Amino acid sequence: MEKDICFYDIAERAYKNTNQTVELEDYQKECNKKFREILLVLELQEDYDGLKKICTKKKDTNGKEEYYMKKITLRFNEPDARFLQMLIEEYTGKLQNVRCGKFFEVDDEFAVELVEGFYFLFMTKTDEIQAKKIVKGICQKFEYPKRKLNIEIKEVQKILNQVIEKNNSKIWLSSEDEIYWMRYVREDLEKQLNGYLALYSRMVDIRCDEINDEAFREVEAMGEEQLIEIDEEQYHLSLINDKMANNEEVKMLKLEEQELLRKNTMKSWKRSIEIRERLREIYDQIEKSYGRKERIERQESSNRKSSKELVLLAVKELEEINFGKSR
Repeated sequence: MEKDICFYDIAERAYKNTNQTVELEDYQKECNKKFREILLVLELQEDYDGLKKICTKKKDTNGKEEYYMKKITLRFNEPDARFLQMLIEEYTGKLQNVRCGKFFEVDDEFAVELVEGFYFLFMTKTDEIQAKKIVKGICQKFEYPKRKLNIEIKEVQKILNQVIEKNNSKIWLSSEDEIYWMRYVREDLEKQLNGYLALYSRMVDIRCDEINDEAFREVEAMGEEQLIEIDEEQYHLSLINDKMANNEEVKMLKLEEQELLRKNTMKSWKRSIEIRERLREIYDQIEKSYGRKERIERQESSNRKSSKELVLLAVKELEEINFGKSR
């Protein structure tokens, strides 16, 4: 049975695993400093430090028991030790975007590995409920549920590729048979994908209607000062929108996007995503040139549909639309 080890032992493993020119003791201190930086960026330092304190009791000079906090050296099991060693070794690698606060630029696999690694580390030292509370913040930073689903979708794609590659039976099927099968798979996937895109678009429409309705109700309930703030914000946004409307690259990209929507293929869909990303970059650049104006914070209405209700309603409405077309 493997023994639990402390952080400095883990740093020693990393030291032996890489070509270091410094003394081991200096390297261990540097690793501890780097790990503290990672905890600070992810806002986990207080929770981690809390693990190093335990409540214990002792008797005072009068023989009365009193409680006090005692500091201990944390020791880690093998899976947690491997996770911490990975953090040390990836400090100048995959963790660079994390250290800069660029959480969305971290790839899905590494984001999930970080969230789950810290979750299991804290769960080992506390319990499942407490660990979930501690990592809630980094789940939001990395959009963990979306990242996890992205990986699962990629796995489905990988399985499909394997099926296509392995189903190459020259004994029973001719090359022409296989080509027609692959064409059917491609066309069916495109139909499914177009259905998913239509669902997403309908969800956006429903949510936009809800937000617009809320905005009208808010304006009706506002006082004069709040209305002036709204006017300033709208003026700032109108300057940006005018600049966008007169930008030649934006015009060209929007024309291309309209043409791609008419084609309605998987290839055109991928290009549409690239166009949306570029339009967002241009918008951010224009907004920055005018000076970013803080948006007025508005509380999310409790009257909005839940995410589950939103999906179900969008599916129902699309079914009704398709039924109407088929009649």
